[in-house]
Amino acid sequence: KGLRLGPTDWTLYADFRNLLNITNVVGVFAETGDVTNERYEENTVSPELVRLRQDAGGGRVVSDPVSGLEAIDVRDCSLIAGPWSGSGGAADCLLVQQAEARFGDGNGLYDTDELENALAQWYQINNGVQTFYGQPTSIRLGIELQF
Repeated sequence: KGLRLGPTDWTLYADFRNLLNITNVVGVFAETGDVTNERYEENTVSPELVRLRQDAGGGRVVSDPVSGLEAIDVRDCSLIAGPWSGSGGAADCLLVQQAEARFGDGNGLYDTDELENALAQWYQINNGVQTFYGQPTSIRLGIELQF
């Protein structure tokens, strides 16, 4: 709405989008016709699990004494603990160390459950159901003043 008050022009505006907050599906997986696809998730996450174990090298794959699960030892990223076999070397080891601190219990042993949890979160960020829905309600209000 435009108004003229003295020597100034005022423009007031309101922009409402999806005011009723209707869920709009804007895409689906072709294979399932739905916003989820368990097979695609498995095919995306499984190779990452294998690659991480290979990059860590056999000397770093140990058994977690608490959980009893297979784990990658990232307590020491120096060559003393055995070289990191991946192309990123110690830098990759440090990144995995940070991921273990965030998604694991912080003991430096990145066990299978912690790793699967982290990869599931990574998958959900990139391919979760939120990527198939339109925008929720948004309201913008504004004033433009010209003098």
